[in-house]
Amino acid sequence: MTPLHPKLVHFPVALIIAALLFIVLAIFLKKKRELFIQLTFWNLALGALSAIVAVITGLIAENNLVHNNAIHTIMETHQLLGIIVLSITTLLLIWLGFRIKKMKINEVYLFAAGLLIVASIVGYTAHLGGKMVYEEGAGIIPMEKMISNQPHEHAPGEEHEHATTEQHEHTNGEVHEHTTMEDHNSSDSTEQSTHEEDEHSHTEHSH
Repeated sequence: MTPLHPKLVHFPVALIIAALLFIVLAIFLKKKRELFIQLTFWNLALGALSAIVAVITGLIAENNLVHNNAIHTIMETHQLLGIIVLSITTLLLIWLGFRIKKMKINEVYLFAAGLLIVASIVGYTAHLGGKMVYEEGAGIIPMEKMISNQPHEHAPGEEHEHATTEQHEHTNGEVHEHTTMEDHNSSDSTEQSTHEEDEHSHTEHSH
């Protein structure tokens, strides 16, 4: 199944940047300030909604993505920044919703500064997503088998299932690749159990 996250993630990026553009126009074009503040609100509202979808699809994609240590590190930062963007965007939307017809120019300046911060975080988050794909090969099918053979470690509490690509040949000579899920917790538990059994066997032998 084609991942939805890469297809949907462009919407919050474009809409939040558009909202920033409109609030800047509201500062400089006094006669049309009310119109541009309205446009800022609707772009920000759509940006927040699309950010919710982007975060959800991103969390789903995380469990299905074949990755190594480098991709995992970038992915965790990308995920955290996405949640931060969603949180701040929602707060700005609530602020603007209550003050949309009462904003004075000083408040517009302050709001624009907050929106500039969010747009900057959005830009860096998008950069990390591109880095995962174009520099590390995340989500690129020909790269997945090579990436899956590279071991990586998770911090406590970060364990999740891994997608691995396996290749086998059918009786008719056709070769197919299949993606399977590996539970990182299960493999860790098995390794720990094996290690404990080896220690126990070594202790008995010494006695």
